[in-house]
Amino acid sequence: MMRRFFLYAAFILTLSAAFSAEQTSLSADNADWTCVIGGEAVTRPVQTSYGFVVLTDGKMISACTENGTKLWEKPVPGRPDPFLTVISKDFLVTVSDKKTISLINPSGVVLWSKKLPHQVTESALPGKDARFFVKGKKNISCFGINGVCKWSIETPSLSSIPLVTLNDGTILAVLLNSENGKSSGIRISPFGTVLETISFAGIVSGAMTCDYGVLLAFSSGGFGLCAVNEKEKLTGTKWAVPSNDYALQSASPSKGTEFVPVSQSLSALLLSSSGKSVKVILFENRTGKIVNIFYADTLDFLRLSAAKGALGGEGIFLSDDRTGRVYDTAGNIVWSAALPSASSRAGNWNFLSYTKNNVIVICSKSWVMNGFRTVQRLSGKKNVSSVQKKSGNPVRYENFYIIDTAQFNRYFSESLGEDILGKNRISVLQKGMYGPDEINFSSKLFSVCKAYSQFLSSASSGARTEEKSIFYRDTIGLQETVMQLSLLGTDEVPELIASLIQTEKNMQNLAFLMKAAGQCAYDPDGRMLRAIEKRLLTLPPRNTTVLVALSDAAYEICRFMGRPAFFSHCMEIQKSLLSNQYDNTVHEAVRKNLSKTAALNM
Repeated sequence: MMRRFFLYAAFILTLSAAFSAEQTSLSADNADWTCVIGGEAVTRPVQTSYGFVVLTDGKMISACTENGTKLWEKPVPGRPDPFLTVISKDFLVTVSDKKTISLINPSGVVLWSKKLPHQVTESALPGKDARFFVKGKKNISCFGINGVCKWSIETPSLSSIPLVTLNDGTILAVLLNSENGKSSGIRISPFGTVLETISFAGIVSGAMTCDYGVLLAFSSGGFGLCAVNEKEKLTGTKWAVPSNDYALQSASPSKGTEFVPVSQSLSALLLSSSGKSVKVILFENRTGKIVNIFYADTLDFLRLSAAKGALGGEGIFLSDDRTGRVYDTAGNIVWSAALPSASSRAGNWNFLSYTKNNVIVICSKSWVMNGFRTVQRLSGKKNVSSVQKKSGNPVRYENFYIIDTAQFNRYFSESLGEDILGKNRISVLQKGMYGPDEINFSSKLFSVCKAYSQFLSSASSGARTEEKSIFYRDTIGLQETVMQLSLLGTDEVPELIASLIQTEKNMQNLAFLMKAAGQCAYDPDGRMLRAIEKRLLTLPPRNTTVLVALSDAAYEICRFMGRPAFFSHCMEIQKSLLSNQYDNTVHEAVRKNLSKTAALNM
């Protein structure tokens, strides 16, 4: 019997060792890389496609790869606040002097700054079409990527729970004041209309967007998925784990909760647990099925410095101010380290971040970042992570519009008219604050321009004559429509303008299309630049007006999109226009645009 006991004990010790990792100690001396930045970090580094960015109190922002190579370091306007957001295509939104928001392109060029009438209380929330939302204590505002404030509304006092996006693209804001021990919230359309007021099951302590809606946690225990029903268009509960569920035993949700995305289909809920440990509940986003529960022993929930999905969706990184660990989704420690002391002279750090390629980035108060590589993969170890699943069609705000192109096949008026073009709409689009009217504007502008695109495609095949079309009877109205389209500041626009540039044969119309491309400037997938590059090959060398407009458009897109756009397309476009077949007017425009490009210091 005694022999069996020792064999059993030996087996347990061996099993424990197999699921634990030897702990190392991190310090500046054993960092994989070190990078000097322009001040003390004011917020943790934020992930980008190329690595990460960090904002400092030296009024600088630095962009680095995950190998610690600094790509650029540029000044930011004003005194930066601890709010930094990466939106579509690595554009950055910063907040300074409490009220000023700025858009910075992927090369660090500040494109615009706008001062709000109210203080900003958190990082901006990215939208679905390059717009973003900014929250104050009693206000929510929406900006297009062109810097136009589309709308700003007053709300009841808002809680510290960040704005989140529901499954239909609408915004959920949790209110500060509760009633009968329950939080309430408001659901807002992307166009600034309050759609409904929602009463929750308790006091909301955490919220996070996932593909299926918004995950909510409550201070009294319990968590669930809140989503908009497709038929009724109202918010409801998809699933819930009640506060008395076994999963929440030995947890203290009143001390706080935190959601962590682990993979596309799997999330973790972190809670404080007795004995100074963090309780980790892993569950499926779609169904709420709990797939594992484990404890991160000796980590202090109230002192957590980072929590992030790791190992390509097969694990989670957790750290407080003393220890950092990577767990697989079975709860096994696959990497562990003692962190430098945050308060000691040698350590003296204030922010820690964990990257998608499993690198710990520690920002010290001495203007230095140190990077430490952890574990890269699980070496074939099987865990309980769910298979990554795609959630279906992504939400597009274009779904809110009513597009009708057929009406223009039978459009007998001599002009597009005020019903289509509006009254002083260009001025309205430039000034902003048009709110829900954007749905009407966009519906009509997209209807006209998509019908115009269909007309150009069919005309090129000889299916109809130009004289019969409204688009050639009212070229002035058509030009104004396209210019209005370019002012919407959303990512549905560049694809449509690119299509028009590719198929338009009328040189007068092509010139204003080039101008519209430059006014839009936002070209996230390079469609407009590719269309411009292709049209350059077909243009007569003496068509100076179009060629100058083409060079100007290429510059504006390059200025907005940054260095990658210049080297992928703009440089070759401008270089081609300097050839001897083009006249001095074209050459002068190109030299002017190249000089302006150089002045950007991208």
